[in-house]
Amino acid sequence: MTTSHRPQLEARNGAKDIQYVPTSTQHVRLLPGHKELKKRTRTDTNDNEVHHTKRKRELRLEDGVTEKEDDKLKRAESESDDRVDDTGSSEEYDDDDDEEEEDDEDALLDEWNRVRQERIDSKSKEKKSVSVDSSVNSNTNPDLAKPQKSGWRSKTVFGRHSNKSSESNENKDKNKYINDLSRSAYHKDFMQKHVK
Repeated sequence: MTTSHRPQLEARNGAKDIQYVPTSTQHVRLLPGHKELKKRTRTDTNDNEVHHTKRKRELRLEDGVTEKEDDKLKRAESESDDRVDDTGSSEEYDDDDDEEEEDDEDALLDEWNRVRQERIDSKSKEKKSVSVDSSVNSNTNPDLAKPQKSGWRSKTVFGRHSNKSSESNENKDKNKYINDLSRSAYHKDFMQKHVK
């Protein structure tokens, strides 16, 4: 007897004399799996701030800045922010440190601009070389650029064969073994002699 993949909570095989008393036992698969709704946690970020940071990332990617360079710039900015926080009040802050930090930031920005310009130059050189190569390799006639593919019919037994002169056939080795009986030299000679 099949159970139809359902649990047998009320067994009918034993104790048939005793009347069936239902129990509160339920199968685990019949119980609800999720009793609470999942709720999203609200973030404090504003939609404008999120859009602004996404736009910054897009601009950096367009400029060709990699994530490593981006991390270096962020570390430099955070270190400069940490230095400002460690000094305490603005009265204790020295002008010399401020000038050094500005010089460091200027040096970092100059280096960043230099790397970005080098990448832009290298990309433009690559594009120019690719365009020159493609113009040299390109052919004005598209039919000549593509090699002709031989069809599958040319390889079959009864396919179209190119009409070669009999002289070229004579130049071939007559003793060359051909697996196909209808193409063998013996068969051709036989057909010429006996079939008209």
